[in-house]
Amino acid sequence: PSARRNAVSLIPSSAATVFPYSAVGKLFFSDSAGTYTCSGAVIAKRLVLTAGHCVHDGPGRGFFQDFQFAPAYRDGVAPLGMWEVHAAFVTKAWADSAQVPSPEDWGILEIVDQNGTPIENVTGSLTYELDQLADNHLHLLGYPANLDGGEEMHEVTSGDFFAFDDGTVVYGSDMGGGSSGGPWVQNFNRPSKGQTKGKNREELAVVGVTSYGFTNPRILAQGASTLT
Repeated sequence: PSARRNAVSLIPSSAATVFPYSAVGKLFFSDSAGTYTCSGAVIAKRLVLTAGHCVHDGPGRGFFQDFQFAPAYRDGVAPLGMWEVHAAFVTKAWADSAQVPSPEDWGILEIVDQNGTPIENVTGSLTYELDQLADNHLHLLGYPANLDGGEEMHEVTSGDFFAFDDGTVVYGSDMGGGSSGGPWVQNFNRPSKGQTKGKNREELAVVGVTSYGFTNPRILAQGASTLT
């Protein structure tokens, strides 16, 4: 079977500022070697979930710096503001190894309020579910540099393709670097009235974040660590 799923940019572009898309954004950060970008999502009042490798560079290198999060970013514009980070957290498994695939490649950023207002009040917030990554169908969102130069939010709808023994699961996707840390969301968007609940019932729940891809360009797939 083919794992291929094509990412699409949001139409109209204003959709990015409407919940639940508004809870997703582009992450900027740096170290002594340069500046970088990833993706992330608001999952609580002041918390953004992203990939561990977007927060911490591994043993002997430590945390990145100068984090800024731009929800609903598009074409150089941050319509919902640029948000600074008060504190950054990463799993011990990632900080001690920084090997990909990793069973725990995720991190949390605590966002500074703006004029006394927490980020969730502006963007809305996704929720999260543990141990739901496998046997699911998800929306993958992020800012891949290989598509539209990473300047637009992209969306892939895909099912799980295969799982590794390390707890990571691969879904079909053609997004590349820059989409790291972007949320993998089950039951995305507003449900219909009378919607029949399936096995994975929680709505707008992040069950993983983009962690890795493949160097072979014919393998259009990405992997995520199972949230535990």
